[in-house]
Amino acid sequence: MANGIKNGNFLRILFTADMHDRILPYKAVRDGKIQMIGGYARLKTMIDRYRTDSCVVVDGGDYS
Repeated sequence: MANGIKNGNFLRILFTADMHDRILPYKAVRDGKIQMIGGYARLKTMIDRYRTDSCVVVDGGDYS
């Protein structure tokens, strides 16, 4: 694996788990402030941002 990284070859793994039907964003307290977090639209945005040709998206389950 080290040679692959040295030569510019790598595999990026994007992993999700425990989504618990959080299709829509929801309110949560972070750093003492109420913020909207989560949601599949935000998840898709992050996947699109970090996805490359050498990328695999894996979900660990526990959807509902």
